[in-house]
Amino acid sequence: MACPHVAGAAAYLKTFHPDWSPSAIKSALMTTAWPMNATKNPNGEYGEGEFAFGAGHINPVKAVEPGLIYEASKDDYIKMLCSMNISFFGNCSEGVQGSPKDLNYPSMQAFVETDKNFTVISQLNFPEQ
Repeated sequence: MACPHVAGAAAYLKTFHPDWSPSAIKSALMTTAWPMNATKNPNGEYGEGEFAFGAGHINPVKAVEPGLIYEASKDDYIKMLCSMNISFFGNCSEGVQGSPKDLNYPSMQAFVETDKNFTVISQLNFPEQ
């Protein structure tokens, strides 16, 4: 039943932001969702966590004013697929460079070992005005 609920939430957001793209609406819903509780497997270890159920419980009211949205176009997805040498949708342009991590997508993952310190490093690139 998630699909009809999310479709309704997207329509609700569109009434507040008629100029938002589908990726902006998706971003607002994902970044304002609250996480679901991870469950333990019978062996006592945690399962797939958020990867088993997506971004979590959506909050359409909070998504109206998400603070920050991530925008991604069709060309962004094509560039990502071409950088991975996936071209079932057509031919990739010569010299396509990039990495899947370049896709501006409102989700991230990292493998972090238990009881080990880690650092997140990010570079922000803003277009010139």
